[in-house]
Amino acid sequence: MKIEMAINRGVLVVRVSGQLDVHTSPQFSAQIDKAWLESGAKNLLVNFCDTTFVDSSGLGAIMGRFKKVKACGGKMVCCDLQPQVAQVLNFAGIYRLCGIERTESEAMEKLLGNRNRKY
Repeated sequence: MKIEMAINRGVLVVRVSGQLDVHTSPQFSAQIDKAWLESGAKNLLVNFCDTTFVDSSGLGAIMGRFKKVKACGGKMVCCDLQPQVAQVLNFAGIYRLCGIERTESEAMEKLLGNRNRKY
């Protein structure tokens, strides 16, 4: 698994590549938690465009991040899901809890609303 992170308009943007499973979910959680706390970002956007697999441990890691962000008054949105990942997140009920958008741009707009829209 590879994780890339950046701050964009006060949102921590995380791009995940590879598999999010029992072996990689602790790394996923630790890296995101550290970056989120250090950045001071309120909201979290997770882009799964290059994520090929998510198991129950990965779901737990995603839910853990959602709970932390929500507890601090923030929002979490996931985007760019591969069909097999979308199916797992849907079955787990993550679609009902955090936002799911097709693209990173749509996810940013959902998090920020129209106030930061560039025309």
